[in-house]
Amino acid sequence: MSKNTTPLKVNVNESEEFYVPRNKYSDDASQKVLKKIFESQSSLFISNNEKENSEYKNINTITFRNNSNIYEKKLVYEVRKETIDKAKYYIQTGLYIGYIGTKNWRLEIGTGYEEQDNHFLNRMLDVANNIYFDSKEEHVSKKDDKDPDLISLILTYLFITNLRTAISMGLPIQYNRRVERGFNVKGRINIKEYISKDMLFGSKLTYSYNQLEPVQEIVDVLCLTIKTLKDNGSVLDQDIIGYYNKLKVLYSGRKPTRAIINKILNHKALNNPMYGKYKKALQYACYILENKNIIYDDNDDSESVSGFLLDISELWEVYIANLLQTGNLIDHDSSPFYVDSQRNLDLYKGTFFSRPNYPDIVLESKKTIAVLDAKFKKMRFQHKDVDRNDLFQINSYAGYFRALQEKATESDRKTVRLCSLVYPYSGEKNEIPEEKIKCGLYGLEYPDKVSTLFSIEYIDIGKDKEELLKNEKEFVERLRRILQQ
Repeated sequence: MSKNTTPLKVNVNESEEFYVPRNKYSDDASQKVLKKIFESQSSLFISNNEKENSEYKNINTITFRNNSNIYEKKLVYEVRKETIDKAKYYIQTGLYIGYIGTKNWRLEIGTGYEEQDNHFLNRMLDVANNIYFDSKEEHVSKKDDKDPDLISLILTYLFITNLRTAISMGLPIQYNRRVERGFNVKGRINIKEYISKDMLFGSKLTYSYNQLEPVQEIVDVLCLTIKTLKDNGSVLDQDIIGYYNKLKVLYSGRKPTRAIINKILNHKALNNPMYGKYKKALQYACYILENKNIIYDDNDDSESVSGFLLDISELWEVYIANLLQTGNLIDHDSSPFYVDSQRNLDLYKGTFFSRPNYPDIVLESKKTIAVLDAKFKKMRFQHKDVDRNDLFQINSYAGYFRALQEKATESDRKTVRLCSLVYPYSGEKNEIPEEKIKCGLYGLEYPDKVSTLFSIEYIDIGKDKEELLKNEKEFVERLRRILQQ
């Protein structure tokens, strides 16, 4: 994909319907890109993660959930042409951010919250990766670059934050076999060489031994990745620069091939628990090198599709789940709430129409259950912001758990206290109608303490990281008050 191609920039889930994108580029420029996409073989892209025999096999998808449904089909984008009156092209996007394209066109999909200087995205990435130290946002900044590539920012941030957690254990090492000649023998003498050469000529002895050394392929990939970031203007912390200086001494000077990339991601040295944290850092390092076309050159086929995508709805869900896991939620009897992400509810089991259902988050204590669905959609607290299907889905989850508890014995029965949709929010707090975002299930009034409540929950992303951290605590506290009522 040519980086010189003028990209069309849109946002995830910008509209439930097809629309004409309007951004800093002129309408004519946007229409030209949409026309190229529409006339290509890729006017519609629906991801289901099955890429082995797909024309989209060069698209890398970043995931944070171990139990993603590989058969679940999700819209990335679709372009259509309207021919009434004047031909015009429209686009609809799903919930993937990143970029996708060929040498002739490039589509970049953002979060819609870039005006917050990416502190929100960085925080979600940290929490999803269980990184809770005070990560410095400078790692992903660019010198003299006011409009950096979003996926480059993501990959750089993930690589640096994961590398920082790994380098304290030193470089992954392995035993390498060394063959030398000399009089001070160590290891095993090579008998064949001794008889054929050494004994006849009275020369130095040939011997071999095993020596612990850093894994060369891993050194090369890490060193080249950090060099690539430096060359592209990324501002790196001093600890990373110091680590890079050590790697340069060991660097072989070779660029990695596809075979080497596959080898290091499955290297036996990473099975050592000491070096397990290098796995994610190396994965993102390989993504960065591929993103910069360092592993191999682009396919000459102008219609070959490549790119990087991240399911932002999945990231939002994992972010919420990990926040709640570290939020120390306890019930009114001081029993802890356990967080279960993507629990399989096999509804109508045994029938021909049964199908699995996966609520994003189930909170469960000894006596209380709550079910939450994380929705990465714009929330302005207007009627249209709550999708009809989302509302029906969360109500069906609540109904399932209530029916389940009715079958339980009295001693084992639990209260299904809350079902909720959780959104990101960017706006003024005085615009949030607090008195209208919580009610009884289905809108019915329940005066007793064993009834199910429904609420629209939110995390105010704030203007900076400090404000976001404060608002995260407020979100957890609101849930605690509801669950302990």
